[in-house]
Amino acid sequence: PLFGAGTPPLDTGASLWLVAAPDRAALTAHLARAVADRRPVLVQAPADLVLDAAARGPLFRASFSKPEELHDAAYDLETPHPALALVIAVPEGEKASEWAREVSEDFPVLLVVARGKGGAGSADGGTTAVDCAREGDAWSFQPQPK
Repeated sequence: PLFGAGTPPLDTGASLWLVAAPDRAALTAHLARAVADRRPVLVQAPADLVLDAAARGPLFRASFSKPEELHDAAYDLETPHPALALVIAVPEGEKASEWAREVSEDFPVLLVVARGKGGAGSADGGTTAVDCAREGDAWSFQPQPK
């Protein structure tokens, strides 16, 4: 598990990380650093989402408007960087499942969604959802029942 018992492991598939809207950039950066300490990571986030994501491992930043574009970029990066994982800050008003569908069969995907945005923060079928809260510089993670 990425952050201890109950949080999703970094294997294939998608996990949903729910956070208050003002903390979305901070959580995206936190997840990117944690993943990059273990494997290469591609972070998909809107251009206006400022990330402070200094990490030990390779970290790439993208700002695509369509999931298909992210899919192509991930495949291009996978050859020189095997074991690539993706952290996606799901754009406001879009469903996480649409972004995950393109890449989650081939890559581990962590989807960061602002809590309470018109159903965008609900888990599909086997997707693990984690409720995240920021307490100063620390984070708490509460896995949701499936």
